[in-house]
Amino acid sequence: MTAAIVCSDLSFSWPDGARVLSGLTLSIGVGRTGLIGVNGSGKSTLLKLIAGELRPASGAVRTSTDVGYLPQAINLGTRRTVSDLLGITAARDALHAIEAGETVVNAFAAGETVVDAFATVGDDWDVEERARAWLDRLGLAGLGLDDRVERLSGGETIGAALAALFLRRPGILLLDEPTNNLDLDARRRLYDAVATWTGVMVIVSHDRELLGLVDQIADLSGGEVRMYGGNLRGYSRLVAAELQAAQRAVTSAGAEVRRQRRDLVDAQVKQATRDRQGRKVAASGSLPRAVTDARKKHAQESAGRSRELHTDRLAAARGRLEEAKQAARDDAEIRVELPSTAVPAGRTV
Repeated sequence: MTAAIVCSDLSFSWPDGARVLSGLTLSIGVGRTGLIGVNGSGKSTLLKLIAGELRPASGAVRTSTDVGYLPQAINLGTRRTVSDLLGITAARDALHAIEAGETVVNAFAAGETVVDAFATVGDDWDVEERARAWLDRLGLAGLGLDDRVERLSGGETIGAALAALFLRRPGILLLDEPTNNLDLDARRRLYDAVATWTGVMVIVSHDRELLGLVDQIADLSGGEVRMYGGNLRGYSRLVAAELQAAQRAVTSAGAEVRRQRRDLVDAQVKQATRDRQGRKVAASGSLPRAVTDARKKHAQESAGRSRELHTDRLAAARGRLEEAKQAARDDAEIRVELPSTAVPAGRTV
């Protein structure tokens, strides 16, 4: 499978120095990919880097085709129309001019007017019908193409922005929390549109039903991405199995640390006993001085090697335990960033 998105050794930090991503490498091909991770792991930042909204501190992002991007926060501008949001106003104006015959009248005075109108339309002779179809499909049948976006609700705004992307049909579609502000009916309509998408789609979402439609899960954790084939349910089963195996590894590594610690203590006790016996023999004078000195030197060398061996084994066991603990990650904790209260201290609410 040819990768449509390739991130190579990607790093990014905010102006205050807070590091978000460091040396991240990722490749994504055709299909629907759910990008998940705990809050603050860098999911939205990664989408912005792929979309070109942000520039990496180092590394590179390569995309094989055009990119469409739906951010969490959409700033539409109050004077724009739904047609402007869909990106079809120029084509509609040209169509209306051609239909009204205005270009034919002006062709004698400005010989390029007809050419300009037809060039603007291009192959989009049915652009209004297609735009209307996508608005209807996403539950926005009540919206007119010339309605002002300032009148749209939050859900209608998201729906219209999604319609603009689906109408444009980019080769790569990036959706950041697309179900925000959508009611149940609008969500179901979005699920249908996502399920029939045949290009490259990357979705950041906490919506479990939406993540049930993806072909693979990209888990962003600790600045690294791990890929899992299948949807969220399959991912959850695999992670649960990994966690169980990791917890067994922690138990085994902990037992190994305790065993190596006991072995070290036992070796030290045995060596202390041999040292006392050696001193007694030397004090008794039963052996020549040269023999006792040779024995003492040999005992010291053996004790040093034994102590080093057991110390190394204990350090290695502790290292394996730490690695096992790192593998047995626990994402059960929920982290939510809340703004400070504006209520004065002591006031009852």
